[in-house]
Amino acid sequence: MLRILILTAVFLMPTLVIAQGNFDSGDLQGESFVDFQFENLDGKKVDSDIYRKGNILLLKMGNLSCPMCTSLLSKLAKLEKQYRSKSIKFLDISFESDASALKKHAAELGSEIETLMDPQGLLASYYQVQGIPVTLIASIDLESKILFHQVGDMDEEYLRKVIDKFLVK
Repeated sequence: MLRILILTAVFLMPTLVIAQGNFDSGDLQGESFVDFQFENLDGKKVDSDIYRKGNILLLKMGNLSCPMCTSLLSKLAKLEKQYRSKSIKFLDISFESDASALKKHAAELGSEIETLMDPQGLLASYYQVQGIPVTLIASIDLESKILFHQVGDMDEEYLRKVIDKFLVK
């Protein structure tokens, strides 16, 4: 009975069910990080390889209608300011195409994280994303491997521990 209820909830309200999950789905760990190019909120095309200069990349995928995506982006915005001088770059990939709504959303959260728009969900499709928000940490070096993959929201302390684990000392 419980399985039927969960399957129905997933079918009818995927964002709600996904948002309640805080689980490690590390199946992408060790996979190659794919290069991509999407428009930023000013309409300029941005290549992911600009982040490859001695940094690791923390990438969040999500959309505006997902409450946990907003929660996670808020936490990442705070952390981005604290880690700005470290060898990590933060990037938000949104499945939205309304740049003005995304700018307003970022301003409300105090986020200075660059947002790129992927309204067709190409990156999510490539990685076979099953739920949002998705957080990836990738090494941006010659090997370009995914070091960390998680679906769902995370608390700030856990995010800090994960980031610190991968920072070059």
